[in-house]
Amino acid sequence: MPVLRGKIPIRIILDKELKTIVTEYRYEIISFVDFKFITEEEGGYSPFNWMWDTRKVRNGEHILTINVCTLKGGRSSNSIRVVVDN
Repeated sequence: MPVLRGKIPIRIILDKELKTIVTEYRYEIISFVDFKFITEEEGGYSPFNWMWDTRKVRNGEHILTINVCTLKGGRSSNSIRVVVDN
């Protein structure tokens, strides 16, 4: 499991097949930590960079989730477990 501390750049890159599908529609990228909304980019693009300030969460294990949602209702999601140690 990755161990993170401080401000961490999160780079979101859609795989080729998903990017091809969602670019036909407008889409947004929504970020969650422990299933709580953190931020969104309404005009989605890939690659997308987001700075996550891990100092805003307690030390320990967390789940970082990224959703890609089209305006037509399509959705893709991926999660990763990380350890925050500030």
